[in-house]
Amino acid sequence: MIKLVITDNEDKQRLDRFLKKYLKNASLSYIYKLIRKDIKINGKRGSVETILNQGDELTLYISEEDFNSLMAVKKTQKSKKQFNIAYEDENIIIVEKPFGLLTHGDSHEKKNHLANQVISYLIEKGDYRPDRERTFAPSPVNRLDRNTTGLVMFGKNSKSLQTLNLMIREKGYVSKYYLTVVYGELQKELILKDKMEKDNNKNMIKVMPLEEEGGKVMETIARPLISKNGFTLVEVELVTGRTHQIRAHLGGQDTRL
Repeated sequence: MIKLVITDNEDKQRLDRFLKKYLKNASLSYIYKLIRKDIKINGKRGSVETILNQGDELTLYISEEDFNSLMAVKKTQKSKKQFNIAYEDENIIIVEKPFGLLTHGDSHEKKNHLANQVISYLIEKGDYRPDRERTFAPSPVNRLDRNTTGLVMFGKNSKSLQTLNLMIREKGYVSKYYLTVVYGELQKELILKDKMEKDNNKNMIKVMPLEEEGGKVMETIARPLISKNGFTLVEVELVTGRTHQIRAHLGGQDTRL
C-alpha cells in the first residue's frame, strides 16, 4: 500500500493526468484499472475526472515493488545558459531566446534547448528542486521558432504556469509583437484577415479567403516603421497565433520576409 499527499504544485489536476505524469511506465489501461479498483482519495473511490486538491491523500493498493517499477527515474540534463533574463520574480521568469536555439527539444536535439537551460538555471539557483517534485517542472507557455529571437515566458510553479497558459489562450491578456524586414517599401498599415490551411505532409501553408469552407481564421496587423532601398522594417501584431502565420500572411501581400 502506497500513500501520497497532494502538494501545492499538484493542486487542481485531474486524477488520471496526475497518475500519467507520476507513473510514467504505466500504460493508460493500467492507470484506468488503478482508478477503478486500487485507488482511494481521502478514503473514497474517485473517477478519471476527479480533481485533486492540495492536502488530499491518495492511497494506492499496490505493492512498493510494483509502484517503484511504474515510476520513471528522473534525469536532469544540465545545459549551458545561453539566454538573458528580461524579468524574474518568485512565480515567473521571462527570458530572451537567442537565434538558433529551440524552445523545446525535438528528436534531433533533446538536451540543449531553451526549456532545459531555464530548468538548469532554476536548479542551480535553488528555485526548482526536481527531487521534491513528482509531476511538475517549470515550462514555457509560448514558443518561438529556432531562428526567431524574442521573449519566452515560463511558470516557476504550477499555479503561475496555469495562470500564464490561461492568459495566452484567452484574448485580452497578452499581445504578441514581432519585428521583421520585408521586401518592398510598405507605406501604410496592413490589417489582414484570412483563413489558412496546413498541409502536414508538405509542411506548407495555404492562405484562403474568409468565405471559403474549412481552414482556420488568422488575423495579422503589419505596421511599417522604416522603409529604405526597397525594404521595410515592420512591426507585426499577431491577433491570432497560427503556425507560420507571419510568413504566410505577408507572403500573400507581396511583402515577403
